[in-house]
Amino acid sequence: MRSTWAIGGGQVRDVVEGLVKKIWREVKGEELEGWFRIVPYDVAMDVYGSDKPDTRYEMYTLPIGYYPTLSDESLDKILVDERPSTVEWMITPAAIASGLDIPSFAETSQQIDYVRITEQNQFSWAEDSVLTRPYGFAFDPTLPGGAQPGDVIWLSQRPKIAEGGWTPLGRLRTQIADAAVAKGLLTLPENAHFLWVTQFPLFTKADEDKAALSRGRWAATHHPFTAPVADDLPLLEKGDVAAVKGQHYDLVLNGQEIGGGSVRIHDAQLQEYVFRDVLELDDDEVGRFGHLLQALRSGAPPHAGIALGFDRLVAILCDAKSIRDVIAFPKTGTTGADPVFRSPSPAAPSVLLEYGLKPAAEPKQTEADKHAAFVEQEKKAKADTPDIAMGDLLM
Repeated sequence: MRSTWAIGGGQVRDVVEGLVKKIWREVKGEELEGWFRIVPYDVAMDVYGSDKPDTRYEMYTLPIGYYPTLSDESLDKILVDERPSTVEWMITPAAIASGLDIPSFAETSQQIDYVRITEQNQFSWAEDSVLTRPYGFAFDPTLPGGAQPGDVIWLSQRPKIAEGGWTPLGRLRTQIADAAVAKGLLTLPENAHFLWVTQFPLFTKADEDKAALSRGRWAATHHPFTAPVADDLPLLEKGDVAAVKGQHYDLVLNGQEIGGGSVRIHDAQLQEYVFRDVLELDDDEVGRFGHLLQALRSGAPPHAGIALGFDRLVAILCDAKSIRDVIAFPKTGTTGADPVFRSPSPAAPSVLLEYGLKPAAEPKQTEADKHAAFVEQEKKAKADTPDIAMGDLLM
């Protein structure tokens, strides 16, 4: 049965899923059955702590209100709590936790705490963590589920309305899984786990990469041309920017984003409103998109698209550990140099002059520097010269 696709771009989804299924059939010899699962952003962040979740294994990150043995009184406390943050929790089962160095994972972040569950604290562990102790939670031992003796329960604080690409426990989840797989404590299924993540927040202030450009203003989560969900247009008009969701979708495979796209704004008035009233662009910044606004005023139909990460997709198909193993012109990992085109390379002063640049003054070399450079050059020349036997010279 096809799951609900609650935004535009359905035709894009149909084409991409058909393409991916054909690739898997012809390259991997596998039939991908059914439609790919759809997970709204809010659910992905609440359940997996990531906007690109790996669903091949369990260990869920959930807000504390979903802990199964919380008493009714404790649930009432959570419902009336007006703090902007909540506590999220995740259980690592005893079979995995017993083979891992648990304290070393806790040291990776000051935002994370953990409690080892014993028979003595199974229904009182909330008193053992600084994150849950202030709430005064009580548990009902007659209810099923929850952490069992030998398990480790991880705790962290995060905003009630999830933001960004990870929660603290979302990152920890992947680290624990990687370590468990490496030690043979966890076996991942071989079949591909595809899913779509949809309905991202349309705007964000939680993206560190965009903070320098936005300078405290809202930034587009995907790009500033992404259309809002139609039902959220009244929220946008009221200025409730944080609550507006976008018609943006990512295709995720085994915890890696392999494609992303969106339905675009096709109305010039709405596009200019986003530029000026939401993103607070000045006239010069809006002017850079004058051609787009003019094109939209001339009439543009609703449209959507997607871009697939071809290198990453090929790396997954080839079971390569890095995309550098499959791309045509890889760059070195330490310097970013291209060994095929031998770039970057020195530029002549005349070339720099075309771009209004001039070469920096080179520091003067001492005699010791020159001697060291000569010795290094001789070593390199010897290393690059193949050994030739005397018999080879006489042939």
